[in-house]
Amino acid sequence: MKQDCLATGKSTIMALDLKKINKDRLAKYFKSLSKRDPDKKETINQIEIMIRTMYDQNHRFYHNIKHINHCLKHLHFYCNATGYNPEDNCNIIKFAITCHDLIYSSGNNGDEIHSVFVAKTFINQLGPKVFCDQDLNNIVDQVESMIFVTSHAIAPSFRQKSNCEEAVIADCDLAILGAPPETYDKYTKHIRKEYKDLREDYFKRTRHKFLNQIASKDNIYWTEYFQDTYGKQARENIKRTIDELNYQYP
Repeated sequence: MKQDCLATGKSTIMALDLKKINKDRLAKYFKSLSKRDPDKKETINQIEIMIRTMYDQNHRFYHNIKHINHCLKHLHFYCNATGYNPEDNCNIIKFAITCHDLIYSSGNNGDEIHSVFVAKTFINQLGPKVFCDQDLNNIVDQVESMIFVTSHAIAPSFRQKSNCEEAVIADCDLAILGAPPETYDKYTKHIRKEYKDLREDYFKRTRHKFLNQIASKDNIYWTEYFQDTYGKQARENIKRTIDELNYQYP
């Protein structure tokens, strides 16, 4: 990976539209897994169905399969801009992106832990050949670290070159913060729908706290690419949302 890492600052597969599948980055990723180990094709297909079903739960207005595909799209943009090649590490970052929101329930701080548990189960079912014959325990450790940073409660340990992927996945996950205002506003509405069971004052307090935590950093993003590309717009979007929340701590 290039110097960019050191930032300066309900459905089943059969029910899906086949045309959309062909343009689906997640589908392409699972197809690549089948090529690595054709003997595991049926297992890989079943895991893809389970993953899609989990992301298709009716309480997911933002943290759904569209979000996963957006993260994979931003990873693709990052690779084109920096020369980073996920295949050098067997595309493990793509697997972590795929699994990072497997378990999602608004307001639950344990979602990442549970997502890691499911991801670990899938890794063991897929077997070592899918992961370039790397030790499965090592794969689990890498995926666990990458999923945990998507809680955005801890800083990636990306100053160690071997953990650079943590910074990239964290930035892919928050790329939406730097989207154009109209796209960002749709995101905020979807987030509110996901937290529809929370009282308005509690939602404002938790959302205000999360956005302040992001905005308090010198840079919104960890990598130079994301900071240069989305940082300015992200800060403007966050400031506008904080002003609109207008939450006053007691």
